[in-house]
Amino acid sequence: MGFYDLSKEERNVLVDKINESIKADLISNKTKVVIEYFSDEDTYIRKTGT
Repeated sequence: MGFYDLSKEERNVLVDKINESIKADLISNKTKVVIEYFSDEDTYIRKTGT
């Protein structure tokens, strides 16, 4: 399911989840989640990760 297939509320929840996941990766000095989001096929998911 694409980013804009979600409702606005669902997109907001997803953006918060992405931000928290990336923050946790950075704090723990890991890159697994960051790489997953930055390589997602959905342009809007990649954009949200930045």
